[in-house]
Amino acid sequence: MKKITTIIAIFFFSLTFAQECKLTLADLLSINSGESFERVLIENNFESILYTGPTTYLEFIYLMKHSIGVITDSGGISDETTFMNVPCLSLRESTERPETITIGTNELCGSNPELMKSFITKMILGEWKSGSIPELWDGCTGKRIVEVISNLLTPKEKEVAS
Repeated sequence: MKKITTIIAIFFFSLTFAQECKLTLADLLSINSGESFERVLIENNFESILYTGPTTYLEFIYLMKHSIGVITDSGGISDETTFMNVPCLSLRESTERPETITIGTNELCGSNPELMKSFITKMILGEWKSGSIPELWDGCTGKRIVEVISNLLTPKEKEVAS
């Protein structure tokens, strides 16, 4: 499936840059930003940006998976993009998941507009760093938890549990 040329923007700090790049409706899709964001779009005549409003989790995952990149201020979203190998620009100074940066597809830029422009340009041009999925992000966490708990149980407790 061809990638949708979409950047999911959850923070409106980069609107001016979007205008400068002359991004079209097909290029930039903004979601989950609330009424204040929609008002900013209308008041500033950002016609090239489509405001969709809130989406379901599955719709949101689909949009991220099929985008050229994600711009967010959410730590959880950078986890999802790392798992999906989708470029992610986090508008934060730090992250509670450094592996999304060292191993994954996430980059931090804080609120630095020049750094943001540089990263967004790389995202649009397809020059983003390649990432991989961290070692224990393999979908087997539940199995490992059951194994650890099972090893803690006495033989009698194991018999009752089965």
